[in-house]
Amino acid sequence: LTGGLNVRDVVGASIATLHADAHQISLDKLKPLAQSAQLEQVALAGTLNGDMDASWRRKLENLVARTNATIQANVASSRGSNAIPVSAVVHAQYAAAGKRISLQQSYLRLPQSSLNLNGTVSRNSSLQIRFQSSNLHELESVADVLDPALQAPNSQLGLYGTASFTGVMRGSTSVPQLAGQLRAESLQIKGSSWRMLRTDVEVNPSLAALRHGELQPANGGRIAFSLSTA
Repeated sequence: LTGGLNVRDVVGASIATLHADAHQISLDKLKPLAQSAQLEQVALAGTLNGDMDASWRRKLENLVARTNATIQANVASSRGSNAIPVSAVVHAQYAAAGKRISLQQSYLRLPQSSLNLNGTVSRNSSLQIRFQSSNLHELESVADVLDPALQAPNSQLGLYGTASFTGVMRGSTSVPQLAGQLRAESLQIKGSSWRMLRTDVEVNPSLAALRHGELQPANGGRIAFSLSTA
């Protein structure tokens, strides 16, 4: 870890700038910082690299910071299951005055799935979310690593197929509102087979809804549906 701090007019209307670089930070050494019992059951290997530029006037409440980070990791259960490669890139800016985080071209990737984020999280969020998977069973494998209880036979979903989700998160961080469209093809779950699933998704702290939904069973036919719950 290397860096430099410059403060002008220390006892007056101070102006501070900070630059820092982090190279080859070991992820397994960072794990205790999370203080998560769940993470203790996960074997985490890999590295973090990143840089940060920050500046503020007089008080940290005026902080503006920009950071770029890359993560290359392998995640497995502590019982020795097959490791799953994970990579992530974050390009972020934080403005303390408005408690606003902006993300540009940031993503999380597994071998056959990806999550892309672009936009702003703040009191008035507008975050573009795009998820794509060419193998949904990969997500079930990751869930099994993070929560061993899901490996019980009656907890297995038997999830397969391809899926995509495109949506936007709006609202504040305390009352987020997510809306988008989910589409899956060649879907298998709990032994059932479906040619296609398509539905609009709406989620907020007081409502979860699937609207204008359509299911096509593998053996033919069509089911239209709408579901909601408070």
